[in-house]
This record gives sequence, C-alpha cells and structure tokens, in this order.
Amino acid sequence: MTLKAVRIDKSLQRLFGGGIGLSLEEGKTIVTALQSAVVAHGTETHSLFRRVCLDCRRRSR
Repeated sequence: MTLKAVRIDKSLQRLFGGGIGLSLEEGKTIVTALQSAVVAHGTETHSLFRRVCLDCRRRSR
C-alpha cells in the first residue's frame, strides 16, 4: 500500500497574524487524505482475509 503525504504550509505572516490552526480547506485536505488511507487499508485487509476460509482455515482459490 502506498500512502500519499499531505503537507500544509503556513506562512510566517499568517502565523504572526494569529492564523493558528487549520482553515476549512486545509482540514478538508487532511480528512480526504486520511479517508483514502483508511479505505485503502480496509480494502487490503479485506482481500487478505478473503484468501482464507473461515470455517476450515484453508486457503481459498
């Protein structure tokens, strides 16, 4: 699984001007990246568990 890095840049002017925290757009960017990672992990995990029969513990074809 490949993860995409998300970077939020803050300018010094914005920080000194009281711009602490995230803007709505920055928050949405982070949530979108996190959601993509969670879905990818869930899909990968599901496909791994589907390879083994839960009843007999044998590998599925």
